[in-house]
Amino acid sequence: MRWAQFGVFCPVMRLHGSRLRTPGQAERHPGVKERSGGDNEIWSFGEKVYGILKELVELRERLKPYICKYMEIAKEEGKPLMRPMFFDYPEDTVCYELEDQYFFGEDILFAPITEQGCTQRRVYLPEGRWQDVNSGQIYGGGKWLDCTAPLEKFIAFVKEGSQVAKIF
Repeated sequence: MRWAQFGVFCPVMRLHGSRLRTPGQAERHPGVKERSGGDNEIWSFGEKVYGILKELVELRERLKPYICKYMEIAKEEGKPLMRPMFFDYPEDTVCYELEDQYFFGEDILFAPITEQGCTQRRVYLPEGRWQDVNSGQIYGGGKWLDCTAPLEKFIAFVKEGSQVAKIF
């Protein structure tokens, strides 16, 4: 809540959740109702995963000004930071049918892979021009793309020419 003094709430996103305990793992907090025990430090999952998570933590740090900007907009105008596709494209009927891709602010479109072991999915790009954050390639909107992302990448697009593109 350190941003509260400025009238802005800017989240300090953390790794958290209920993690599976490994067999034989010592009880860290006896008596706690919602026991969690799996490690969640980024170095707890091996060197390969450490590199992936380190890059994501660094990206989160670079995104803080963007996030804080949209949290201020949320406070002043009521527009959410994380929003369904139809929020910014109400005239696009396809955007009403999308259940698992979303906007993060006005400029970033995320299309998460939600099935374990899967590395590809179809992504709908609304009207406009969109830059793939991994390849830098520009695509015209109003169409579907087949996208691939190995474990160490994620699928995201930014509006062409937006300042946030430099962050990725």
